[in-house]
Amino acid sequence: MSIGCNYLREHVIDKVRIYYTTNSGDFSPNIVPDKVSTWYIIRAPQIEDVKEVARHVELVAQGATLMSETTVSIEHGYGTCELKENHAFADLF
Repeated sequence: MSIGCNYLREHVIDKVRIYYTTNSGDFSPNIVPDKVSTWYIIRAPQIEDVKEVARHVELVAQGATLMSETTVSIEHGYGTCELKENHAFADLF
Protein backbone atom coordinates (compact mmCIF):
# COMPACT_ATOMS: atom_id res chain seq x y z
CA MET A 1 0.00 0.00 0.00
CA SER A 2 2.79 2.43 0.83
CA ILE A 3 4.38 1.92 -2.59
CA GLY A 4 1.02 2.54 -4.29
CA CYS A 5 0.52 5.76 -2.33
CA ASN A 6 4.05 6.89 -3.15
CA TYR A 7 3.26 6.50 -6.85
CA LEU A 8 -0.05 8.28 -6.29
CA ARG A 9 1.92 11.41 -5.42
CA GLU A 10 2.70 11.84 -9.14
CA HIS A 11 -1.02 12.20 -9.88
CA VAL A 12 -2.15 14.82 -7.36
CA ILE A 13 -1.69 18.59 -7.24
CA ASP A 14 1.66 19.85 -6.01
CA LYS A 15 0.35 21.15 -2.68
CA VAL A 16 -1.03 17.76 -1.57
CA ARG A 17 0.90 16.03 1.20
CA ILE A 18 0.40 12.36 2.04
CA TYR A 19 1.99 11.15 5.28
CA TYR A 20 1.76 7.71 6.83
CA THR A 21 3.03 5.52 9.59
CA THR A 22 2.62 1.82 10.23
CA ASN A 23 2.35 -0.43 13.24
CA SER A 24 3.45 -3.99 12.56
CA GLY A 25 3.35 -5.11 16.18
CA ASP A 26 7.11 -4.94 16.84
CA PHE A 27 7.81 -7.89 14.56
CA SER A 28 11.13 -8.35 12.84
CA PRO A 29 11.15 -6.96 9.26
CA ASN A 30 11.48 -10.49 7.82
CA ILE A 31 8.27 -11.73 9.50
CA VAL A 32 4.85 -11.04 8.01
CA PRO A 33 2.52 -10.34 10.95
CA ASP A 34 -1.08 -11.57 10.90
CA LYS A 35 -2.45 -8.05 11.46
CA VAL A 36 -1.02 -4.57 10.90
CA SER A 37 -2.34 -1.05 10.87
CA THR A 38 -1.36 2.10 9.08
CA TRP A 39 -2.37 5.70 9.59
CA TYR A 40 -2.52 8.15 6.69
CA ILE A 41 -2.74 11.93 6.94
CA ILE A 42 -3.67 13.86 3.82
CA ARG A 43 -3.18 17.62 3.60
CA ALA A 44 -4.25 19.91 0.75
CA PRO A 45 -5.31 23.53 0.30
CA GLN A 46 -9.01 22.68 -0.14
CA ILE A 47 -11.13 20.05 1.62
CA GLU A 48 -12.40 18.81 -1.76
CA ASP A 49 -8.80 18.01 -2.72
CA VAL A 50 -8.38 16.04 0.52
CA LYS A 51 -11.57 14.06 -0.15
CA GLU A 52 -10.47 13.22 -3.69
CA VAL A 53 -7.01 12.07 -2.60
CA ALA A 54 -8.56 10.06 0.25
CA ARG A 55 -10.76 8.29 -2.30
CA HIS A 56 -7.64 7.38 -4.29
CA VAL A 57 -5.82 6.19 -1.15
CA GLU A 58 -8.79 3.91 -0.39
CA LEU A 59 -8.56 2.50 -3.93
CA VAL A 60 -4.85 1.84 -3.39
CA ALA A 61 -5.71 0.02 -0.15
CA GLN A 62 -8.26 -2.13 -1.97
CA GLY A 63 -5.71 -2.87 -4.69
CA ALA A 64 -3.18 -3.93 -2.06
CA THR A 65 -5.71 -6.38 -0.64
CA LEU A 66 -6.16 -7.92 -4.08
CA MET A 67 -2.40 -8.33 -4.51
CA SER A 68 -1.87 -9.86 -1.09
CA GLU A 69 -5.16 -11.78 -0.76
CA THR A 70 -5.94 -10.00 2.50
CA THR A 71 -8.70 -7.72 3.78
CA VAL A 72 -8.79 -4.07 4.75
CA SER A 73 -10.86 -2.13 7.25
CA ILE A 74 -10.90 1.65 6.81
CA GLU A 75 -11.75 4.12 9.57
CA HIS A 76 -12.01 7.82 8.85
CA GLY A 77 -10.65 10.06 11.54
CA TYR A 78 -10.95 13.75 12.01
CA GLY A 79 -10.10 16.68 9.82
CA THR A 80 -10.25 20.39 9.41
CA CYS A 81 -11.36 22.55 6.52
CA GLU A 82 -9.69 25.51 4.95
CA LEU A 83 -9.87 28.85 6.71
CA LYS A 84 -12.84 31.02 5.75
CA GLU A 85 -12.06 34.65 6.43
CA ASN A 86 -14.79 36.88 7.79
CA HIS A 87 -13.56 40.44 7.27
CA ALA A 88 -16.76 42.02 8.65
CA PHE A 89 -16.41 40.11 11.90
CA ALA A 90 -12.69 40.84 12.07
CA ASP A 91 -13.35 44.56 11.61
CA LEU A 92 -15.99 44.44 14.35
CA PHE A 93 -13.60 42.64 16.67
